[in-house]
Amino acid sequence: MLAQDAPRRLESITSESLNSRDVIGRLGLPLGDVTEIVATVVSGDSTRLKANAGQYLLRVHSVGGKELKPPLLMNFHVVIGSDAQLASDDFALYKLKKGEETGSLESGQIKELEKGYVDSKVKLLVYETGSYEGFPKGNPFGVAGRAFHFGTYLDILVQHDLP
Repeated sequence: MLAQDAPRRLESITSESLNSRDVIGRLGLPLGDVTEIVATVVSGDSTRLKANAGQYLLRVHSVGGKELKPPLLMNFHVVIGSDAQLASDDFALYKLKKGEETGSLESGQIKELEKGYVDSKVKLLVYETGSYEGFPKGNPFGVAGRAFHFGTYLDILVQHDLP
């Protein structure tokens, strides 16, 4: 076997080392660094990925005033205490627009709710954070699905008015 044919062995890191080193996220900044972004709200259904069904994502066009080419598609959460008017799923959008919760939504209701929300442009103060998600190999229940991996998302702190 030639050296280039040998499997690459990646250096392992400990969870403790994550606290002593910067982890650079998809925005190009260390996780936890606050920055301003401009983004467009996107329906997760438009991605045709099962994991995004019923979700809303942000297509990030600029970070800290610098344009991204190509833009990044990212999941998000609105932090508790923020007055940002964003919803990350269909039920949160219903509550945002109607002021109450619901137990079920039909596709026609969702399309109506999305008017004026999907494709809207927003200016936000955010930080990128991350976690492990998905199903681990060899789980005792034999559950299959999205593989266990580290993913990042945006935490929304403040929503600014666009000029």
